[in-house]
Amino acid sequence: AVQDTIEREAREDGRQTARTKWLIREEPGHCMWDKWGLTGRRSMPTLATVRTLRAHHERQSHTTQSRQVHANHPTIRMFNIALYQPSIPPNTGNIGRQCVGMKMRLHLIGPLSIDLSSQAVRRAGLDYWASLDLTTHETPDDFLRWLGDRQPWLVTRHGSVRYDCAAYRDEDVIILGNEVTGLPAPWLERWPNRTVFIPMPGPVRSYNLANAAAIVMAQACLVSGQYDAQPPP
Repeated sequence: AVQDTIEREAREDGRQTARTKWLIREEPGHCMWDKWGLTGRRSMPTLATVRTLRAHHERQSHTTQSRQVHANHPTIRMFNIALYQPSIPPNTGNIGRQCVGMKMRLHLIGPLSIDLSSQAVRRAGLDYWASLDLTTHETPDDFLRWLGDRQPWLVTRHGSVRYDCAAYRDEDVIILGNEVTGLPAPWLERWPNRTVFIPMPGPVRSYNLANAAAIVMAQACLVSGQYDAQPPP
């Protein structure tokens, strides 16, 4: 498929004027061009061609590394997603659904202003709620006692680490704040190097809580190798 793409690009760009360094190396002394059997080409590849090959190589390398991580840690343990005093029921419901789908534990830090009774859950159509691994902490102090000496990740627009650069590990705790007030300042000050942000290049003040949670949760699964534990559909 890669060679077909490269040949198609070469035909489309008949000028062949974009000369570039095309010895893309997988490791010292090994040329990726040789690996794909393309050393017989009579002309230098275009820049677009090189980009196609490089992108494919990077995707393949990432998949290999992820599988190696999973092979070294065959028993993948669950992440912990904690919501600090959430106030909008649909957000909590959507994050709960995400936790069920990604096999994560959900922690709700009280006092809570939302109704989690069985009747309210049924009314919201959350038929998956019974499958959710849920823990409710009555107060922030109760949650901190449960947390102990662990170092959580805190998701905030004032974070110091971009969400896709954080070194997530199995059983990490990822905390998201209230939809209006966010996370308590003392918590952000307590773990300043564990605060995670999601870039917002567009003119918005913040992302929806459930959407932000989904972005970070998916990245955590990817980095930890949890996706590799799942068979292909």
